[in-house]
Amino acid sequence: MFSTRENDKFLGIFYGYRKPIKNIITRYRDNGIIKSYTFSKVYYIEFKF
Repeated sequence: MFSTRENDKFLGIFYGYRKPIKNIITRYRDNGIIKSYTFSKVYYIEFKF
């Protein structure tokens, strides 16, 4: 997934969540009915070298 160089040191994996400035709205169609839902939190993961 990630290519590393010879002298890279792995510092760790960090993860968490934060509240976005504006909720993310996702719309989709299910059997001809338009539905939507929102994400109130955004989750993330970081790999630090």
